[in-house]
Amino acid sequence: MVLRNNTLKIVNSSRADEGNYVCRAENQLGSAEMTAILWVKEAMRVVLSPSRVEVTVGESVVLSCKATHDTSLDVAFQWFFNQKPIDFQQEGSHFEYIQTVRAKQTSTVDLMIRSIFLKHAGKYGCRAQTSADTVFAEAELLVRGPPGPPGVVIVEEITDMTATLSWTRGLDNHSPISTYNLQARSPFSLGWQTVKTGNR
Repeated sequence: MVLRNNTLKIVNSSRADEGNYVCRAENQLGSAEMTAILWVKEAMRVVLSPSRVEVTVGESVVLSCKATHDTSLDVAFQWFFNQKPIDFQQEGSHFEYIQTVRAKQTSTVDLMIRSIFLKHAGKYGCRAQTSADTVFAEAELLVRGPPGPPGVVIVEEITDMTATLSWTRGLDNHSPISTYNLQARSPFSLGWQTVKTGNR
């Protein structure tokens, strides 16, 4: 179909649409034409695996990005962490880009994440790009680790022998918090001492 701005739109293109397209402009003084060549390529598909993975602080993991594409096209890959490109020079101690493995119709690159910290949890993306199309795939990395500190602590009531405290839960970092230990000290104690608690 020809659009209002004299653009030719080809819907559901196939190999049969390949060839030379000529656009000719004419007026009372003559004509001019331009030729465009159209090649139709297989649509690229990208799989990032595993798509969701859980690891513990200190472990390592490999994410694999596999692109299935037209054999006549070269593929360029780029890795992202939470939508930002990964800087492999700056983050080299934790992130390693493992070179492309190319078969007949597939190209694969791996991202190795070493000695994982809690801060490495998030969304990892792989963008594969050819001269014909760009495809993005994303995976989620969950990191289990020690809990974060409790939130705001409030002293609600103090007597000669007791104190009532409340606090908001801190982050459990994907490993449920099983207990809280309370410590106290006074001018008469040697440092911090674990105190007996009663839950309400």
